[in-house]
Amino acid sequence: MKTSSKVILKKVLNDKFYNLLKFYNDFEFEEIRLRLFCPLTIVKGNKNLILNKEVICTDSDIKEIVINCCDNSFRTYESYVKQGYIPISGGRVGVAGIFNNGDVFNGITSLNIRIAKDIHNIAKPIINYIGNAPANILICGPPASGKTSYLRDITREFSNMQYRVSVADEKGEITGADLSATFDLGINCDYIVGIEKSVAINRLLRMMNPQIIVFDEIGSVKEAEAIYESLNSGIKIVTSIHSENINQLTKKVNLYFKRENPFEFYVILNNKFEISEIVKL
Repeated sequence: MKTSSKVILKKVLNDKFYNLLKFYNDFEFEEIRLRLFCPLTIVKGNKNLILNKEVICTDSDIKEIVINCCDNSFRTYESYVKQGYIPISGGRVGVAGIFNNGDVFNGITSLNIRIAKDIHNIAKPIINYIGNAPANILICGPPASGKTSYLRDITREFSNMQYRVSVADEKGEITGADLSATFDLGINCDYIVGIEKSVAINRLLRMMNPQIIVFDEIGSVKEAEAIYESLNSGIKIVTSIHSENINQLTKKVNLYFKRENPFEFYVILNNKFEISEIVKL
């Protein structure tokens, strides 16, 4: 079971910025943004808030926090950094900077720390609506609307109902997986973390005999093809997509799914972490 966001941030941040959050008693947010020579910004309700303009992020701050995120071994995590992120227990740190000289560590200029929200029972209205049986579900909403949190709770619900659930979790955001722990994923869940989603889906199909496959954020035709392959094997798919409204959602589904729309239900989230509508197709 994962520990609280305060404990995770205590481990990841340096004293300078952890004490800043502690001073303002503000640990409820979607993201922490650290940029070289700029003050710390938190993203809260999709709004950018600066806690103290006088407290500036230096190069040594960024390096110290990166080393903390990498459990004091940057080389172990360097391949992840080159892909733009560092997996941490219960979350993810986005990384940006200037890497064209090959010296990745000294090129980092921005960090985006996201701590996952593990909220139990938020998916129960979805499960109840579809009749307590697996279905092909697409969860849609704007950024920071809770798509990953809903996927995690759906995983947990079906797993505890003793369906075989597999999670293809490229960046570890659903599982929160590291070597020591994952989020509570129920009693009947398997997962692959750290490889391309379409590859992970294929491996899970061949090796784990799932009844349901869950993954986050459809972003390519290749992933759509992996969904078709799963459906041909009798597997149900639960996934998500960024969408501001139903028109944008329809365009994205038409873009990725050339043959047919594979989904039975759309779950539409608003920017308040709530279900706005469940659409049966």
